[in-house]
Amino acid sequence: MNSKSSFHVLTDDYLNNVLRNKIGEHFINTYLNNDEYFSFIHVADTHNGYSGNASKYNEYSALRVDKRNEYDVNVRQDDIDKALAQVIDIAIAFGVDAVLHAGDGTDSWGYKKAYTLKTYMNQIERLNQHAIKMVEIAGNHNLPTESATGTYLEIIGKLPEVYTLYRGIYETVEFPEHNVVIHCAPSSYDQESMDDALNSISPVEDKINIGMTHLGVTTIPHYAEHSEGALVTHLDKLINCKMDYFCLGDYHKATDFGHNIRYSGSTERLGFGEVNNEPQVILVAIHKKTREVVSCDVPLKVRPMIDLKEIDASEKSLEEVNNLITKRLTTYDLQEAIVRLRVSNLPKEYKLGIDIDTVNDLTKDCLYFKLDLKNKTENSMGTRTSKDSENKFEGVLAGFLTFMKRVEDDGTFDKDRLTKKGYERLVKIYEKNNM
Repeated sequence: MNSKSSFHVLTDDYLNNVLRNKIGEHFINTYLNNDEYFSFIHVADTHNGYSGNASKYNEYSALRVDKRNEYDVNVRQDDIDKALAQVIDIAIAFGVDAVLHAGDGTDSWGYKKAYTLKTYMNQIERLNQHAIKMVEIAGNHNLPTESATGTYLEIIGKLPEVYTLYRGIYETVEFPEHNVVIHCAPSSYDQESMDDALNSISPVEDKINIGMTHLGVTTIPHYAEHSEGALVTHLDKLINCKMDYFCLGDYHKATDFGHNIRYSGSTERLGFGEVNNEPQVILVAIHKKTREVVSCDVPLKVRPMIDLKEIDASEKSLEEVNNLITKRLTTYDLQEAIVRLRVSNLPKEYKLGIDIDTVNDLTKDCLYFKLDLKNKTENSMGTRTSKDSENKFEGVLAGFLTFMKRVEDDGTFDKDRLTKKGYERLVKIYEKNNM
């Protein structure tokens, strides 16, 4: 896999034409490189060093792609590194005053992963060459989980004009030359500390006041439903902070709550649950006297992730199902993409009749492909009682299929082919022993 694929690279032509058109000449000429405005990029959840494992905080599910590029770097890790490089490219190309990172810069807290730390620092160091400041707060992935250890934020905070906040308390960063105060409430270990930090945020008179925090907002159903296991706050609390702009991190989908309170979203899609997200950053400018806020969403060029339209196999012949699978796989350009196709209500007797050889041929140019087959029984398992499940007995052959269904598909083997070959082998043994 070529790590220099076109969707990673922000060429001068892309920066000067595509992005300039997206941002608009008026925005560029009026608000950027203008001493009357403080301009910055709001970014969050870059998750550099992401391994493909599921998050223990349940932000994303597993999507392991165990392929490496020509530099022997995991391809998905390289994708995510390049997304950060694009952010820095944009900051430099449009001459912003600062990059404000609202947490989860790397996917883990430690700095023992030398490659991840070096790659991250190399990108951040580019900013200083163009007199661009950076402020980064700790996200929930950046809190040390072992005693007497630190976080990578301690290291990058030693770089010139880089300010990192990771102690789990309210702290401020001031840029007097821009008349700016940045109020930081980094992620913490408990809700009480998080609330204390948020309660400490108060605007400084006659200054541009920018808030930064990394948590969930209960207006979003995911956080309302999982408020016991995550750091959260109510939107009203953020509004009451009376910031001119509030940079939020943690939620991977760009979200605007009004009141200039926004999630920028993540810079890459980490799992199929994020397939509809549009990786981006937000370009913001605030007038130093009037506090007028203008912003523009700036898209990033990332690897295609395609969740093909699900096939409902109900009342269809096996031939019809195979034909629909072929049709789905030939409708889109799947080159270098991450792709999933789900087939529901598939009769059990059809499962081994799926034309896997054709599927493999049509998806050979994908970076990753998953064919998710669910039969009628599997689709309705959630309606059974635990007693029903305990008393249910399956024969050897059906039991093997049930077992294979429970085996996690981590991308390191062809689960469908293994299931098919294993089933065929069991059938031969079963028939031989019953002759």
